[in-house]
This record gives sequence, structure tokens and C-alpha cells, in this order.
Amino acid sequence: MSMRLFWRYGDDNRHPPQMLARALDHLGYTGYLLAIGAGGADMWTTAAALAQHTERVKFLVAAYAGVTSPLQLASQAATLDKLSKGRLVINAILGETRIALAHGLFLEHDERYAMAEEYWSLFRQLFSGEQTTFEGKYIRARGAQLQVESVQQPHPELFFAGSSDPAIQLAARQMQTYLTWGEPVEMAAEKIQRVKEEAGKLGRTLKYGMRLHLIVRDTDELAWAETQRIYDGFDKEKIEVALKVRATSDSVGVQRTTELVKNKSLSKDAREFEVAPNLWAGYTLTGKGPGTALVGSPQTVADRLLEYYNAGIDTFILSGSPRLEEAYRVAEQVFPLLPFEVDKPVSMRRTERSLRAILDTKDLVSAG
Repeated sequence: MSMRLFWRYGDDNRHPPQMLARALDHLGYTGYLLAIGAGGADMWTTAAALAQHTERVKFLVAAYAGVTSPLQLASQAATLDKLSKGRLVINAILGETRIALAHGLFLEHDERYAMAEEYWSLFRQLFSGEQTTFEGKYIRARGAQLQVESVQQPHPELFFAGSSDPAIQLAARQMQTYLTWGEPVEMAAEKIQRVKEEAGKLGRTLKYGMRLHLIVRDTDELAWAETQRIYDGFDKEKIEVALKVRATSDSVGVQRTTELVKNKSLSKDAREFEVAPNLWAGYTLTGKGPGTALVGSPQTVADRLLEYYNAGIDTFILSGSPRLEEAYRVAEQVFPLLPFEVDKPVSMRRTERSLRAILDTKDLVSAG
């Protein structure tokens, strides 16, 4: 079993998205997470555009159940998978209630998961290509038929994250890869075991992944100095607002990560928020999403990733800031320390072979 390593998309106004996409393609990353926010840039359009600039990197595109019909999403997915030659992965998300409301989904937490159960069930059925009639409590369709054949069979892989009981049930029944946020190893392992048990009852086997930031520098000391610099730049007034927002969230995943920093004092020392060896929860103070980062030298960060890997997690969705520069740093310094097969584009492999041939020829000439 080898690792799969994704990198997170983000428009930081420093580089155009296609530059980062090409870099990830050439550096050998497995894929590119195209995250979504209510009212933000459309990631399906973005993925279709970026596919034209890349050869092999996969696109992990977020999709909300209930925002479009299952047939419409299946059509989008099959089309993008075909155009990208089998490089689509779908991140099935529900988000918290305030996000659902922004999308016009006026269902309470558990009801959204019941709806999503029907939604993804029909979505998967549609990839048979047969006419389908579906009668659910929340989702209904008559004579629905997908007329585009995807490259990946039976359908593009479905990723999913959720920590509540309904979320774990949904993952066990409908998904292929279950994601958790960057929790301490013991917490993550316990949750993964619950998903494994539920999937096992259905005769299903899933893959497991984790979403993490990375702060990597040449030494542990330099990495923590960078972490301190980041922490010193936090706006303390915004921290109070962010923590209040997190406190009212009905997302169990948000609640679990918020609990990691509960009762921590906002001291001047960033390491106050080191909640496990080299796992820094400081980003929890600034937003609603994943709030943890692995901090350390390349070897330290690789060692921590291997601890998660040994706990059953083989897929990592990583990020760093600035995104392009850190993508290079991680690829060059951390990849060689992991059970990760770097897969470079055919065009790049040809270039490398040509360069080696030229160098070999020069060596022969010199020797002659």
C-alpha cells in the first residue's frame, strides 16, 4: 500500500491556478483538491480548464448533495472524467447548517444526511447507464438515464468527510474514501475503526484519508520559528470571532477540532497550541475549516505522516502557504522519505531520458 498525496487549490493572487496545477503535475502529486465555498469560483469549470494544462494529476472536485439533481451531477462528472481521461475524484460534502442554508437547503443536520444517502445512492445507480426510477423521501426521479460513459468504472471515486454518526453510516454505505481532519493519531484511529466496522457489516472496504496543513523547514527549530511568525500575525480580534463561530457550529468535525484548543490561553508562545507531537492546532483560531498543521523538519514531518499511515491512513490532502513554493518544498524534501511513488508526466519523463542520453553521449565523447 502506497500513499496518495493531494495538494489544496487556492487563489492567493500570487500565481495563476494553472501554474500551480502544472507544478503539481510535474512534481508527481496524486491530485489537486479544488475546494469550494458558497458563492465562490465554480470548481467544475476550473477543473475542466486546468485539465488542459496537465497530463496526469487528478482533480478532487467538491460537490454538495442536493444543490443540483443527481442526474445533472452525474452528467457533469462523467463528462469531466471523459475529457480528463479518467482524472476526476469527487469530494462529497454537506458542510454545516449555515453553508446548507446559503445553498437553499433548509434541512436540519441529520435530515441532510438522510437526503444525501438517497442522493449518492441514485448518483451511483445512474452510472449503470440504465433508465432509473428512484422513489425516496427526499429524492425522486423517473426515467433518469446517464448517456455519457465515464472512463472510470463503475464511477469516479467518492471521497467524504464527516464525524457524526449519520456521516459515518453514509460513508460506510456510499463512499470509497473516508476523510478525517488532522486530529491526533489516537483520535483519528478510533474514528476510522468505527467506519471500518460499519463498512465491514456491509462487506465493504474503504480507503482512509486526512486533511492537514504542513509547516516544513530544514530543521525543527526553523519550522517552529516559522509557526511562531504565523501565530504572531494573527488578528486577535478575528480570533474571538472565529472561536464564537466554531462554538455554534453543528459540524461534529468542527466541534472535535475546536475541543483540541479548549481552555488554551492566547499566550505569546505558538507552541501553547501543540496538541500532539508536532501537531499544531493554531489555525483553528482563524477559521471554520481544518485547523491543524504538522510542524517540523522534513524527517520529523515524514515521521508523523508515517504514524498516521501505520494507523491505516494512506491518503493525505496537504497544504502550505504560499501554496506554490510550499508544494515544491514538500515534494523535494518530504516525498523521498515516504512510501509514495512519484508519478511524473510522460512528457517530463521523455525530457529526462533525453537529457540523460545527451549527458551519456558527452561522457562517451570525453572518454574518447
